[in-house]
Amino acid sequence: MSKGTRRKRQILVAATETLKTVGLSNWSIDLVAEKANCSKGLVLYHFTTRERLLVEVGTNLRQHHQGTLLNALAKGGTEGLDALWEAIERGVQTGATAARTALLVAPSRPIQRAVTRSDADRFDVSHAMHRVLSLPRNTISPLLLDSMIAGLALLLGMGQPSRVVRDAYDDFFLLLLKRS
Repeated sequence: MSKGTRRKRQILVAATETLKTVGLSNWSIDLVAEKANCSKGLVLYHFTTRERLLVEVGTNLRQHHQGTLLNALAKGGTEGLDALWEAIERGVQTGATAARTALLVAPSRPIQRAVTRSDADRFDVSHAMHRVLSLPRNTISPLLLDSMIAGLALLLGMGQPSRVVRDAYDDFFLLLLKRS
């Protein structure tokens, strides 16, 4: 990896961490440059605009989220469900959920699109969940599962007690298993 590529990656990581810690309304190129230990000009050299940098941040957050969900579900069975729950909680605790949510409502369509999960992403997670629960295909709508995961993460982020949200999580999957 070249020095320029490493520096660009360092700036992207700094931009993501800054978004996670200060939120979108307080996020700035100046803060990113400070966190990346470089000049504002270097940030703009690599990304040209605030929007382009936030598009890259959104893309990385979406890809990381997708990988986290699939890795959790790769464990299978109740271990996979437990790992998925832990991934949801970790996303809230690290600020990743809040960062993705902030970008989803950003006043820029390119930023919103970068962080929005695709139908293919939703299908892959739904397919993995079908394997985990040993359910016939198409038992769980990909959009329903995606909405459930996002909704539970938002509840945790809003301060709902973890035990209450976990009970709802467990109830959702128990209902699916009873239904099939």
